[in-house]
Amino acid sequence: RVDFLKLKLPAASSVDPRHITQFNEVKDKLLSDLNY
Repeated sequence: RVDFLKLKLPAASSVDPRHITQFNEVKDKLLSDLNY
């Protein structure tokens, strides 16, 4: 199981901010899909 919170923390310091934003958009979409 992927833990998004743990996944996001190390990435924030080493990945391009644009990729962080894109990742967060995908994450939000996945989370909203899980709610339905």
